[in-house]
Amino acid sequence: MSRRLLAALALSSAAAACCDAQTLDEILTRYLEARGGAQRLATVQSLRLTGQIQFAVGLSGPFTLERRRPKSMRAEFLLEGARGVQAFDGHVAWALAPGEKAGEALSGREAGEVEEQSDIDGPLVDWKAKGHSLALLGRQMLEGRDTWKLRLTTAKGNVRTVFLDAKTILEACIEGTRTLGGQELLVESWLSDYRTVDGIPIPFRIESGPKGSRERQRIQFDKAELNVPLDASRFRMPSLR
Repeated sequence: MSRRLLAALALSSAAAACCDAQTLDEILTRYLEARGGAQRLATVQSLRLTGQIQFAVGLSGPFTLERRRPKSMRAEFLLEGARGVQAFDGHVAWALAPGEKAGEALSGREAGEVEEQSDIDGPLVDWKAKGHSLALLGRQMLEGRDTWKLRLTTAKGNVRTVFLDAKTILEACIEGTRTLGGQELLVESWLSDYRTVDGIPIPFRIESGPKGSRERQRIQFDKAELNVPLDASRFRMPSLR
């Protein structure tokens, strides 16, 4: 092997090592830029996404996801004329089963999982201030996509694995234990069809299901609205009184 070829291989290896040797802070800086920047994100006080949800059992219907600062969330779907809701009003996480009139307060892991969804910026933005911890686990090919693999431990102790697309530095997949039907399962959520709305990229398609299973819940949004008026009462649990 010639010296010239050896030198070229050495330079190539050094360049690859340089590209892979990014720190967690550098990746998160790129991530924040990819999300539109801290200043732009801070201007978003509310968000409404509307579209369709298809459950693994085959049923489908309209779906709406609403978030409001500082920490309110409401996910609502309609199945055969019956409304179902999961929500967090900043203090209480609750659910309304289809066909019921009064909501039911959630507790334990279920409540924590619903509260997680109320973070309008997502857990990677200002993660230290939120009490989370993060670790960079390196690069990983994920279904043909080059990703950065991060381990997120939330302030409540929930562990999530976040895969950021190495090109876009946006979430490609999130894995974590979730409560489904009273059981704790390792669930993966795939985010795709990113569209830029007022300078902020938003995933318009989300597919979720137990890891390794072909049965997935699919959400396809067709509209995203920023800074829409959302009254606090929208997130409170209804009662029969």
